[in-house]
Amino acid sequence: MAGEKIVVVERPVGETSVDLGTKGDSVGDLLVFANKVYDAGNKTEVGSDQGYCVRTIVARAGNASGR
Repeated sequence: MAGEKIVVVERPVGETSVDLGTKGDSVGDLLVFANKVYDAGNKTEVGSDQGYCVRTIVARAGNASGR
């Protein structure tokens, strides 16, 4: 059975880091986000996303595929 592939582009402009626990970059810190999502051509707004990421490894940034 073949799957359908949907391609969208997130413009990551609404992100905020939340420093929890030990001051500075530490396990448990959060990255919270709410961004608009656009079509594959990055022209037409098709929706939005929101969520959070929890820091699990210090000094190692994530990427969109890690969310």
